[in-house]
Amino acid sequence: MGCGSSEDQGRNLKKDVVQVGALDAESQKGRALLDVALGQEGSISAKQSSNVGLVAKEALPYVGRYVTKINCDDAYVGCDSGEADFIVSLLPNGIAHRMIKHRGSITFTSNQQYRQDRWSYDPNVHQIILHRASGVDFFYDINSQKNIVMDLDKIANVTETNQQYFAEGNPMPMKAYVLEKIQTTSAQ
Repeated sequence: MGCGSSEDQGRNLKKDVVQVGALDAESQKGRALLDVALGQEGSISAKQSSNVGLVAKEALPYVGRYVTKINCDDAYVGCDSGEADFIVSLLPNGIAHRMIKHRGSITFTSNQQYRQDRWSYDPNVHQIILHRASGVDFFYDINSQKNIVMDLDKIANVTETNQQYFAEGNPMPMKAYVLEKIQTTSAQ
């Protein structure tokens, strides 16, 4: 892959499809994994959203794509040098796409880490909770600009599962990163 063109690699990546949206086969549509993770998945139809478990009404303003840059000095992003983009896309059906994209990599796909999780909103503490498939929860405060900010104390200590996860040597973010909400263009 390192010697192929980016266009060839992009076409190959489009073959990796993730199912999001509806539960019934008729309304399920495959989306390119990279497009979903980067927030270019287009809009989710009302039929798809209604079949999956729409997030609470008060959570809908936080649906969107959030991005920050993290220096590779932070073991959280798992790269040797340079920086990485940390991208979280929150969908109205409660699915969260999380991706770390290493900048300056030689190949198109080798240095990308993608995960699909679930998310929820806690109105009592005004936080987004990213429920990772591993059982670990990541907590994000919502600032006045509707960006999300890592709550490191809660991430490290709130549950026994989280405490064990980091005690096993999994990297904890070095600082409370602010993920900025960005506008995406969606096909209607």
